[in-house]
Formats: sequence, structure tokens, C-alpha cells
Amino acid sequence: MNSKLETRRPARPSRPGGPSRPGSGCPELETVAIIGVGLIGGSLGIALKQRHLVKRVIGIGRRRESLQRAIKVAAIDTATTDPALGVKEADIVVLAAPVGDIIPLLSNIVPHLKPGAIITDVGSTKKEIVEQATSLVPDHLYFVGGHPLTGAESSGVDNAKGELFVGATWVLTPTSKTNPRALFKISSLCQAIGARMMEMDPAEHDRMVAVSSHLPHVLAALLVNIFSQYSEQDDRIKSLVAGGFRDMTRIAASSPVLWRDICLENQAPLLEVMAHFKNMLNHWELIIKEGKGDELLEEFAKARRQRTQMVILNRDE
Repeated sequence: MNSKLETRRPARPSRPGGPSRPGSGCPELETVAIIGVGLIGGSLGIALKQRHLVKRVIGIGRRRESLQRAIKVAAIDTATTDPALGVKEADIVVLAAPVGDIIPLLSNIVPHLKPGAIITDVGSTKKEIVEQATSLVPDHLYFVGGHPLTGAESSGVDNAKGELFVGATWVLTPTSKTNPRALFKISSLCQAIGARMMEMDPAEHDRMVAVSSHLPHVLAALLVNIFSQYSEQDDRIKSLVAGGFRDMTRIAASSPVLWRDICLENQAPLLEVMAHFKNMLNHWELIIKEGKGDELLEEFAKARRQRTQMVILNRDE
């Protein structure tokens, strides 16, 4: 697997005629290469194959065992640990690696891509990635920044599923330098696997997800770590866990490496929203300390009204 592509089965012949799915507007592609075949990359491969959107999916990763599992669960057709070999015939390359690895991977594969190839990513931060990718990608290649807002607390290709993107928001972050046809092709492909498309400025995206995604993950980890400290003092507290704690801390089981990289990559927006959170926490501490029941009631009531009125696009709600 280190020196050549390995396959479990021959590439499936294309279906005759027209788009892969009626009304999808997305013709079948020859080859898609996915670098990082974990939960997101594996689910993408499964979705593309289930919907007959591509003739061949190539999986690229560091560990032979993970790639073999990806073939077993039908997330990919062929596999290699050599990125240069894996991407050379790809029409589209998806960088499904942790955010800290995306730019180094892109830099390594650019010399090996065929003219006209499109590169996209699934990173949870966008500003730095898009800026650096734009400077790295030559005129004969195209980069489209992307972020599917979906996932699960259980990582790895063994947890991948083809319906992961159905109903999920997939943000694309084009700039003035983004090729319109490449943008359209990536958008069409994402829609064909069930995603809801949204376009945003990269910096605007990062500011918003700091509130909607990154801070909640930090708070979930903090809650679990606080609980752990108390449980060391008295183990009986573990028997007092109910649905509220489980719901609020589910995402604390996500990949530590992934979330370390996201926090550092989106440092400035995250620190800004953390400062705002600390100010609000201080306010709550004060009204509790001073016994201001009416004000405390209004804070809870306001939160309840806002939560009830929210238009949550995530299909899990």
C-alpha cells in the first residue's frame, strides 16, 4: 500500500447517460481522492458511492489498517499511503484532515495534480486556510474552501455513514479569486449528497462558528473536567448524572487532536467570544450572589424563549 494503489474490487462502470441522480445537476465524476478517511472523509466516500456520483474513490491516509477498514465498509475503492500517487488522477481532491494538516498536505500534493483538478477541504476554520491555499494553488488548479457542519462524537471510518450530510449545512467560502465553475461543481456535488449549501466570507464564517460550535466544545470539555475533579473527591456523584449533563457533554467525546487544532487555528474569534462568555458568567454569578430572583428568572426565561424560537438547521434537532 505504501508504493501503489491497492483495491478490493474493480472500479464500478459508469451508469449510462446523463446525471447520476435525476435532478441532481451533478454528472458522475471519474475520480475523487479523499485525504483523511475518518468519520467525515469516510462518510463522504460512502455518500458518493451510494449515489453513483463517482466511478472511483481513492482513499489516502497514514495508517494501512484504517485504509483497509475504509475499503471494507465501502467508503473507498482504492487506497494508498502515498499522497502524490493518490491524487495524480483525481478530478476532485478532498482534504478531510485536521485543520492543522490541511495546508501542509495541500503544499505537498499541488505538484502532483493534473491540470483542472479541484481541491476542497472540510476544515472547521476557514480564514487562514483559504488565504494560504489561494497563494499556494497555481492558475491551472482550483481551490474551494468548505466546511460541512455535521459530525459525531465517535470518530473514525467505522462510524462513517452515507446519510451524514443529509440536511446538514455545508458552507463554502469563495473569494474574488475563486473559479466560478469550480465553485459550482463543488456546490452541486455537496447538494447531491443531501447537504444544504451556504456561501460565506471566510473571516465571517470563523467569527460565527466560534459562537455556534467552538465555544460549546470548549464548555463541554470544561464541564467534564470539572465533573472529573469532583468525582475524585466523592465517586457517588457519578450516580447522580442525568440527561441534562449527558446532553451538554456529548461532544466532549470528540477527537482531542481535532479540537486542539481548531481552537488554535481560530484563536482570535474564539478568545473574543470566550471573553464575552466570562463577562456574562460574572453577571450571573453576581445576581445569584445578591439573591436577585426576578432578574435570574428573566435570564432563564429569555434563554427559554430564544431556544424555542431558534431555527435550528441541524436535522438532529
